[in-house]
Amino acid sequence: MPDPSPVPDSTPVDIGYRPMTEEMDSAKWRLPPALPVIVAALVVAIIVGIFTLVWGRPLATGQILNVTSAEQATKASVLVAIKVSVKNVSRNDVFIRNIQAEMTPAADAKDQSVLQDEAASAVDYYRYFQAYPALAQNDMEPLRPETKLRPGETQEGMVIVEFPVNQEDFNKRKSLKVLITLYDHSAPIKIQQQ
Repeated sequence: MPDPSPVPDSTPVDIGYRPMTEEMDSAKWRLPPALPVIVAALVVAIIVGIFTLVWGRPLATGQILNVTSAEQATKASVLVAIKVSVKNVSRNDVFIRNIQAEMTPAADAKDQSVLQDEAASAVDYYRYFQAYPALAQNDMEPLRPETKLRPGETQEGMVIVEFPVNQEDFNKRKSLKVLITLYDHSAPIKIQQQ
């Protein structure tokens, strides 16, 4: 008598098998739907834009009010007194960490490298004014590191620096900048003479 139980198919079942009619040879199978991709790109662009506006805006602005210089007796360098105004335009208090000045020599100068100097200590200003009375013409309180600026507050002060050029080369300079570095912020505020 024949066995009444059905005989199982001897070919194994391949779960990963796809018929040739469903081959992934068209964009329909490879790309995600366009609408979610566009929406996700817009959301990312909006988030990046918000972060750029919040963190990209300046914390402080400033301007150079006056520049007075005095050539040293050796005629190898010049002392420069720069009057600066700095305004906190952020919503938080900011603290000045460091103050530097940067001078770009004239195009015809033999050394074209940008010259930098850190601001002199405020305790030395009186000695500079005695030795070089021209610097004291527009005497003003020094702009000091550790100065605190409240939101909306403006602080004016003087910065004295030295550049290794004579008076004539200083007068023919391309540009003069004051770089003020704030605590908790790596990029300095650049104040350029107009």
